[in-house]
Amino acid sequence: TWCRLEKLIELKFFETRRAGERYVEYLEALNADPSRFDLSWLLGIDSDITSEDVRQIEVRNWVHRLVLPMMQLRR
Repeated sequence: TWCRLEKLIELKFFETRRAGERYVEYLEALNADPSRFDLSWLLGIDSDITSEDVRQIEVRNWVHRLVLPMMQLRR
């Protein structure tokens, strides 16, 4: 989000640069401590995002169900 902050301000996602910076700080704090219910509630982020297992399951499934079988076929 840091790299897109100017564009997000331009698109009116944030009223000020400070508001955008605060949002990024909240996201970084939640990433550092996913158990922070106050931040997840404030940001509207459920456990499907804060839980590492749930967040990574689609990638894991893709690797196991598509990538690895395709690699086996190519051998």
